[in-house]
Parts: sequence; structure tokens; C-alpha cells
Amino acid sequence: MVVMLMTCAMTSNAEEKWGDLYIPDIQVENGTTSAVLQLCLKNNASGATGFVGLQASIVLPEGFTVTKIVRGSRLKAEDFNEEYYFTFNSNIKEDASYINAFNSKSASIEGTDGEVAKITISIPEGAAGKYTVNVNETEVANGGVIISTYTSTTAEITVNGPAILRGDANGDGEVNMDDATFVTNIILGTEDATEAADVNGDGQVSMPDAMFIVNKILKGKFPDEE
Repeated sequence: MVVMLMTCAMTSNAEEKWGDLYIPDIQVENGTTSAVLQLCLKNNASGATGFVGLQASIVLPEGFTVTKIVRGSRLKAEDFNEEYYFTFNSNIKEDASYINAFNSKSASIEGTDGEVAKITISIPEGAAGKYTVNVNETEVANGGVIISTYTSTTAEITVNGPAILRGDANGDGEVNMDDATFVTNIILGTEDATEAADVNGDGQVSMPDAMFIVNKILKGKFPDEE
């Protein structure tokens, strides 16, 4: 699936000031199950000397989850000698994910624009529209001096296209016995097939799809979710 994003060098959602950590907006197509967010550091002030450490927490909208966090291209270990090596840490939790990076020798990296972390997220089934990501508790330091502290900003995840609710064969926004009946009618040829009617994902609409819907109604889950 296509993921459209603004890169670190192109834009900042944060106020134009030295030391901001931010995440550029992204756009994904309906049905996309995962995407990568970039945590970026923007240096807009002339004469800024660099940074030796940073931290931030990332809070995703409900239903979205963080699956992996890795250091970004600006902090890749192979780009620096031992003196400029940055320790990179992340902690993924249900309510928020935490990122920090620091140089134990306080060796400042000159010029700070760029990606400091890649955050892989999962996108819930049926997502559509705009969702807000919060970047909180940000802090950037240089040589023991806190340059920017506890600022917050937001980013948008836009999921393009209509939401498709699994099992909502008749498209009324709910999964109930009417959908099981609708699937039966598709099989009998009295209704046109819909994408949501292929509940088990085998590429066709058949009685197992109706049984999947019945299972969802009775047990609250589709058989492949149990």
C-alpha cells in the first residue's frame, strides 16, 4: 500500500524555533496495515551549535499501536566515530512510547536537522479519516544545557478512502444477522457481491463467510481472531 509522507527536511509541524522535535504528517491508503513515522529534530536558529541528547514520548490515537522503534538516519552509529556515538533507547508501552538518545562524552553533533528515530506503527482495520499523533515531553540538550524542554506538538495520520468494516456485507455500518442474510443472497445471485462480504479473505463469497459473520455475532470475534 502507498504511504505518502513529508520528510524531515521538508516541513515541521512544530513552531519555528531551535530544538523542536516533531513528526511530519503522513497519508496512507485505506487497507494499509502499517506505516513508519519519522521523529525529526529541526534547527531553525542561526549559529546553533548542535546537540548531545534528546528525549520524547509518542502517543498514538486509539487503535493504533507502535510495533518497532529504531534510530534514525541522523543518529546511525556507522556515521560517527567512537567520540560521536549516540546511545539510543526506546520503550514501547500501551499508553505511550518513549525515546531517548545521548552522547556520554558530551560531543555535540553540529547541525541538527534530520531524522532521529523511525517509529513503525500498526493501523487498525477499518480506519479512515484523520488521526492525531501527540509528541510530548520533548527535550533537547547541548553540553548539559537544556535548549528546548517539555514542548509538545502534533502530527496527522490521514487514511484515504472509505472505511471497509469486515463482515458488513450490506454496508450499513454494523455487523449483524442482516449481513449473514446478505451473504446468502449473494450466493443465491439476488445481491451483488461486496468487498466486505468476503469475510474470510479467500477471494470469493461463500457460506463460510456467512458462518464467520455468525461467529462474530455470537462470540464477538471472527474464527481467525480466536
